[in-house]
Amino acid sequence: MPAGGGNDSQRRWSESTADARIRGLLPVLPHYVDPGISPSFSATFDVRLRGGGPDAAAAFVFDHGVMDVRPSGAQRADCRISAEPAAFILITYGRIGTLAPALRGRVVATGRKPWLGLSLPRRFRRP
Repeated sequence: MPAGGGNDSQRRWSESTADARIRGLLPVLPHYVDPGISPSFSATFDVRLRGGGPDAAAAFVFDHGVMDVRPSGAQRADCRISAEPAAFILITYGRIGTLAPALRGRVVATGRKPWLGLSLPRRFRRP
């Protein structure tokens, strides 16, 4: 649960809260893929959350608009994303955009196609 008072949109999330939400998010994330965004999209994202153990890394494999979550490093990645857990979860949930966290180094995309990192959040419907 977000720490602090006020409504959900104004509450701050702690790192440990974000870690717990990530572990809960990964198994259901494929169900939030928006098939209308790009039905022919195929790419692999290697997502690693800073400060976490093996549960904090996963490969998001998109094959013609369908996503599967696999162990990190299981496949060659087109885009590697290194992110602070709280920033990643807020971006994925659509609570913040990608620009400010990227400029602050909270989210960094590298690899053969780093520009794909900007497209990842919009591939999901908002929970």
